[in-house]
Amino acid sequence: NLDINSNTTLRNWSYYVIGSQGRTTFSGDLTSSGTAGGRITKAGAGTLVLSGSNDFFGAAGTSLITLTAGVLRFTEDSNLGRVSTTQSNISITGAGTLALGGTTPLTWDAATSNRNLNLTSDQGAVDVVDVGGVFTINTRVTGAFDLLKQGAGRLALNANNNQIADLTIGGAAVAAAANLQSGGSGGSVSTTATSGTPFATASATIYDGTLRLIGGVAAQALTIPTLRFGGGSSIQFDQGASTSFLTATTLTRLNQGTLTLLPTAISDLGNTGRLIAGNNGAAFPTANGMLVTSSVFVRLPGVGEDANFATYGANGFQL
Repeated sequence: NLDINSNTTLRNWSYYVIGSQGRTTFSGDLTSSGTAGGRITKAGAGTLVLSGSNDFFGAAGTSLITLTAGVLRFTEDSNLGRVSTTQSNISITGAGTLALGGTTPLTWDAATSNRNLNLTSDQGAVDVVDVGGVFTINTRVTGAFDLLKQGAGRLALNANNNQIADLTIGGAAVAAAANLQSGGSGGSVSTTATSGTPFATASATIYDGTLRLIGGVAAQALTIPTLRFGGGSSIQFDQGASTSFLTATTLTRLNQGTLTLLPTAISDLGNTGRLIAGNNGAAFPTANGMLVTSSVFVRLPGVGEDANFATYGANGFQL
């Protein structure tokens, strides 16, 4: 165990893992016995794993953890310091990745850990490493910068006023093994928000991943100014009791990318679940009952389901 501050002055501790393949695990407990608390900074291109029940805390309005480079990996919320009634930032200030391992769901909201993700760099990433892992952020993501989602698990962004400028799902090059960024697969990014900017304020780009709308009682009506799709991209509509509409003011195909739409039921698409492209879908003309360029498909979620060619009509894409 390590007490990072035992006096009345706020202390800042920096942990450097220099090599890109370097990996250091601290399994003890990080505490702050002093009244002023202590904060930590993760630096260097390697991976720092926090696995203890950590009780360190910072000052109100400051970042509890600052990630400047490399990977900070954890498996549960207690790894990240004391739960506080004052919102504490986890800040990514450089080419850093916050990586959640395991399949135990983790949630940040005002009623539990009261943490929020703060971005001050266009190189920040969140990696939900494992299939079945779910990292839910109900608090606002602050900082008008870009965010990369990696890993096979799901990142749930449920605040309707997130400041993320550009969201990218997957598509990053595979990093050094010990640095454990999950490479090309982006898993999924979901939201239960009914309006606003849960995904991004400017653009979202999907490479080998899924953008997912999870509906409820209230209608969802979301807009992304620019939505791009590369290879292996999909948008899933988990139908609730009301409608789920997503409008892409500009919908763009990257290279030879394909987009698969995954409604709860085939009959929902173009009805209660809609993807609407700006300019009345002019970039996706239809002829002879199918898109001129066969880049958008429709199928049910799950393994082994048949895909069909999509068309574009007055209510967006449909079968």
